[in-house]
Amino acid sequence: MNSDQSFVDIGFPSDVATLSTGRVAILDRMSQAVVLHDPRGGEVARFGRRGEGPGEYLEPYAIASAGEYVAVWDKNGRLTSVRSDGSIAGTTELVHGDMPSVWQRMPTTNWEEPFQLSREDVTRRISGLAPGVFGVLLQDRDERFDSMFVAGGVPERFSYYVVVVDSLATPVDTLIQLPGPELRLVRPPGQGMYAIVQERPYALRPIWGAGDGWYAWGHGSRNAVSVLFDSGDSLVIEWPRDTRPLAAPDYHHYIDWEIEGYRRTRGDRLASRASEISRKDWIEELDVSDERPQISGMLGSGRCLALAGFRPEHGPHGESEVWVVLNLDRLTEPEVVRVQAGPGFVRDFADGHFFVVAVTENGLRQVHRVPSGSGVCSPTV
Repeated sequence: MNSDQSFVDIGFPSDVATLSTGRVAILDRMSQAVVLHDPRGGEVARFGRRGEGPGEYLEPYAIASAGEYVAVWDKNGRLTSVRSDGSIAGTTELVHGDMPSVWQRMPTTNWEEPFQLSREDVTRRISGLAPGVFGVLLQDRDERFDSMFVAGGVPERFSYYVVVVDSLATPVDTLIQLPGPELRLVRPPGQGMYAIVQERPYALRPIWGAGDGWYAWGHGSRNAVSVLFDSGDSLVIEWPRDTRPLAAPDYHHYIDWEIEGYRRTRGDRLASRASEISRKDWIEELDVSDERPQISGMLGSGRCLALAGFRPEHGPHGESEVWVVLNLDRLTEPEVVRVQAGPGFVRDFADGHFFVVAVTENGLRQVHRVPSGSGVCSPTV
């Protein structure tokens, strides 16, 4: 990995956000705190701790920045807006309309051990829209959810909405509506009435991102994204369509990542036991689909948009490590960047750099800053 800066000595970094001052906020799920670093990697402040009071978190899983504000999204359904000095600007119970909440999406990927997340990279759901303004992608819930408990494995689709939240963490508007992936309710054997909401691996999900004076959205089923500018202008960016259906070799990559996740986070013994499971049985249990995602990653920064395709051999979520970076003011000069996240996740894109949470051979996690290359989206462009 061609990193020009590493942020280490963090217990369990899970998400990254870059502030307008250039400081880097890293969410440490081990200490339940947001750790602020200067651009050279030195720690300058931290705020938050475990608890349910003001400025406390139970299991925060995502953060985003909007000017001098940082939004912290907690497992208990709470969104907290924090100023860069650590003072609380506002708190709201925001995500209870989700399906039924993000952390319950199963089965999970072991790459996120010991605090598991779903196959979806939920850190992409929240982003800054403007100074002091955030957007959060939430899934709707209606009476069909209750019928799922009765009908069992009958699949349903629920819409997503990007909800606009101000600096006081107050929802003020709905930005866009997007189609959601297919969901079904599964009752594990021997668990009685206990049920979990399940998505297929590589489900076709909505994606969105934002930068200075624009926001964009798309869907895994489409080979194009739409961009809307504050001026009212709009454009559509097309992506080469991959018409191949998903097949067993694609899901073998998914299983390989699961086993490697066990090895790096749980040890060789559990990895060996997982590798003994029949691939055919594993794929049947996953209830796979042949629909191939087209665009699986989107990040925004300044006037630049970064997009990633689908390559299941590159990472646990199927996201390609090759990103296309476009300056929305000069679309004729796209930049192709190989981030090489490998066993890890791209968590942020800011000032011409990708921020990667990498999983080391011994299961530790580190944050690396990777330059995009030619400077198409550097702060001076």
